[in-house]
Amino acid sequence: MLEPRAGGMSTQATTNGARPPWARVVLLVGAALTFVACKSKPEANPIEPPPDAGPSEKTETLASSQPSDVGGKPRGIGQVAHAPSYEMVVLGAKTCPPPAWHHVRSGFTRLGVEVEIRGKSSDQPVPANPFYARLVDPEGKAYRPVFGGCEPDLRHKPLNAEDSVRAYITFEIPEAAGRMRLRYEPQLKALEVLEFDLGSSPTAAGSAKP
Repeated sequence: MLEPRAGGMSTQATTNGARPPWARVVLLVGAALTFVACKSKPEANPIEPPPDAGPSEKTETLASSQPSDVGGKPRGIGQVAHAPSYEMVVLGAKTCPPPAWHHVRSGFTRLGVEVEIRGKSSDQPVPANPFYARLVDPEGKAYRPVFGGCEPDLRHKPLNAEDSVRAYITFEIPEAAGRMRLRYEPQLKALEVLEFDLGSSPTAAGSAKP
């Protein structure tokens, strides 16, 4: 009689301690979902840069956005040409009778080119000197400026930032001269040459601005 009771107690204990198969499945699925949820959370990046990249990057962008006509297509009369240290505009061109005591070669005339130059650099003043200018014809022949023609002539101290001067540069060129280009090349740390197209017949042109 004792043996059957002992066997019965053993069978009940085994039945209560063992988990059914569906319980194991539930536990495994729950563990998997917890793992996926942890992985899907975005991790903080301690070295992520701030939205503002800093003043140095902004300065480089601003410098590169500045316009420059150095080495580019010549500008026309009335168009402002930009260089890093200065800007310049040709306002017009006209013939200028020289003073009585100035001799002009036969077949030549005095042409005054009215210009306005404005300094942009606080580091290096820009020369405002007629002898940095040349008139160049289509064949590449260059004409130097002369004194004795349109007034006022370009004689000014070097231009600092925001300084400006408006005056004439006078050249002695053939009366039948064709298209001419004005080339201005002030002596600076770097090459900053600006060029202007004076049109097909500069000796017949009047001043663009009074």
